Amino acid sequence: MALMGMCVVLLLSIVADHLYITRKLKEKNTNTLHAINKTEEACLGILGGKFEGVENKKVWSGKTGDGLPWKVVEQASEENEGIFLYDVTLADIYLQGVRIQNKKR
Repeated sequence: MALMGMCVVLLLSIVADHLYITRKLKEKNTNTLHAINKTEEACLGILGGKFEGVENKKVWSGKTGDGLPWKVVEQASEENEGIFLYDVTLADIYLQGVRIQNKKR
C-alpha cells in the first residue's frame, strides 16, 4: 500500500511539473509574439505609445493590454541609408538588431 501511495504522489508530481512548464512556455510564446508585433508596428510606422527622441534615436515605450512593459529603440544605420535597426524589449524578451531596409522603387 505504501508503494502504491508513493507511485500516486510521483505521478501527481510529474503532472504538476508538466502543467507548470506548459504555463511558462505559453507565457514566453505570448511575450515573443507581442515583441514581434511591436517590431512590425515600428516597421510600418504605426507604433503607438510614448515617443521620445534621445541622442538621434527614436524611442517608444508603453504597456501591452496585459500590462507588460515594452520599449522600441530605432537606430538609423550610418553605413547604408534606408536601413534601420530596431531593438525591442518586452518583459523578459529582448530582440536586438532587427534590420529593416526601405527599398526605393
